[in-house]
Amino acid sequence: MTPEIASRIYGIISKTSYVKLFEKIQKKSVEYAHIRAEFALADRETQIEMDPSRTIVHNALIDCIKILARNMGAAGEDVEWYRLLLKGDRYEIGKFACWVHWYLSDEA
Repeated sequence: MTPEIASRIYGIISKTSYVKLFEKIQKKSVEYAHIRAEFALADRETQIEMDPSRTIVHNALIDCIKILARNMGAAGEDVEWYRLLLKGDRYEIGKFACWVHWYLSDEA
């Protein structure tokens, strides 16, 4: 996930009429980015303990993204962002969450 692609995706989804779904993606992204950072700082034993909850939050984020994409597509809104995001794997989606966290922090 490059900064340019993340910025493009974020720019598109920030314009959706599904504001509550967009906000949910923001919240789940922040939650996941926090866990991911804590995971990186943890020792191996702690990482093993953290892994199930990290996966649950990651899956919830992916579900939110899919729900937004379905709704935007049904409403005729631009869903090119979804194809861009899906070019990556779970790791790339996680990196996108970290970019969302950064954008929100930068705007504060």
